[in-house]
Amino acid sequence: MANHQRFDSDFVEDIEPLDLDLLHKIDRLQVEPEVRKSRQVENQKRARFQQTLNKILFWLLLLLVLLLIFMFVL
Repeated sequence: MANHQRFDSDFVEDIEPLDLDLLHKIDRLQVEPEVRKSRQVENQKRARFQQTLNKILFWLLLLLVLLLIFMFVL
């Protein structure tokens, strides 16, 4: 069984309680459409780049495997 240590309240300095009103305001924050649109475009570009990179890595790995097969089998 794991040995659980007790919480030492003297070790932790005074911590302010969470401001729930502030958290609710943050949840209701409205993002401007331009920001949302630019973020979507950025995500699409990143996805296209990742897709291209994955294809390149796949073909390189396949060629490496084929090279190893031809070197050791034939």
